[in-house]
Amino acid sequence: RAGDPLLTGLGTPGLGVRFAARLVELARLPGEILAVLTGETQSPSASRDETGAGFGAVEAARGLLVHTATIEQDRVSAYRMLPPTERNFAGRGIAARCLDDLHTANEDERRLRANLVVNAIDPCVAYEVRAG
Repeated sequence: RAGDPLLTGLGTPGLGVRFAARLVELARLPGEILAVLTGETQSPSASRDETGAGFGAVEAARGLLVHTATIEQDRVSAYRMLPPTERNFAGRGIAARCLDDLHTANEDERRLRANLVVNAIDPCVAYEVRAG
């Protein structure tokens, strides 16, 4: 949703923009689903090569969601899903970079900001904020 006119006017990407993007997603999604159901637009497509390996990717609310599968003798022989959470919380992912930038002497304020960062990036992940 980064290019959505409602978001581009908000300035530099940050926590506030991420939370606003969720609202934009909620507002736009029903119309987009209806457009797919009525045939006005196509749903995201997947691709498959001659070896039976398939790949599908779609931009989701938390980031890029990727599915890969290999089919051999009409059976799925390998399958992998790469959810946005894996990239968001990787060693140098967006969460780590944001959390590294939390500079405040007040431990309670740092804990509050850390909670805001994690929830803004990916509300689907279980976590615990600890002093580090």
